[in-house]
Amino acid sequence: MSSNQSTEITPEIADEKLSEALSTINNYITQVIRQMINARTKLVTASEKILDLLNSSLGIMSYNIRLGQVYDPFVRVEQSGVPHLDLQKPRMQLSYQGEKMTLSLPNEQSIEVPSVPQFEFTPVEPSVVLDEISIETLRRNVYFKFPIDAPVDEDPDMTNAYNKFYISTYSSSEITRYTYESPVQGKAFIVEGGIFLCDKFIVESRDILGRVLHSNGEEFQVYLGVYKGKLYGTLQAPVGNYPDSTYDSVLLIFTVINYTGECSCLFFGKEIVKGPPAGEDTNEWLKFVLWYQTRNVPIFVTLN
Repeated sequence: MSSNQSTEITPEIADEKLSEALSTINNYITQVIRQMINARTKLVTASEKILDLLNSSLGIMSYNIRLGQVYDPFVRVEQSGVPHLDLQKPRMQLSYQGEKMTLSLPNEQSIEVPSVPQFEFTPVEPSVVLDEISIETLRRNVYFKFPIDAPVDEDPDMTNAYNKFYISTYSSSEITRYTYESPVQGKAFIVEGGIFLCDKFIVESRDILGRVLHSNGEEFQVYLGVYKGKLYGTLQAPVGNYPDSTYDSVLLIFTVINYTGECSCLFFGKEIVKGPPAGEDTNEWLKFVLWYQTRNVPIFVTLN
């Protein structure tokens, strides 16, 4: 013979169980809030250390602040003597002769446009080609620019009201290895993780794009060297210094030979102006520009 026994839940027992449950929940909430506060405190401490490092490393330098542009306008902070270049997508202008069609506008007006099949042209985004850049990509995005009245004998490939443009007609690529020191040695760049103090730049491959032109019958050359490689130096980070560090980058060298007039090179829509003479009693002019990325943002820095 058996009997079923049951425990009666009284109001007092129910209150006690509810109080225990609420107490347990409050303890968990307290622990979570405490951990969140500790995490935020650590983030603030890390930010303070980064700012202290920047202040101690760059406090003796002077800066220029201006409105710059990387696709959209933003404020740039520049070290005196090492200005940053603004980066824009390439701008192109076409000249058309042929049949036209009427294009209606939303304001009930209309314009005449070339009668051609619809197409889309998307310039290469410089922010994503640092590791993938090829000689064909370069050839589509490098132009040599002269004033419209410059004494260049050859007809330009493109013109506008102010300038004429020439594409490169020769190019070369090779895997090579050698070192540049003078353009980058002693320079400091803000990169992801801290400040990079440069000792040298070691080339791993190079692409050359150029054009042979004539001025009043005299031959001259313009070409752009795109040297892919690594910066070598010391990374100053909040947690300490790391000597023998490397940073992927590209050294751009715009060279003009035997032409004394004004000219420049357009690289992905960014203008690299003619540089100073390479030395005394020379007919060669050089401009050095460093191109690197930090947090997927392309940075162009003039070196001379």
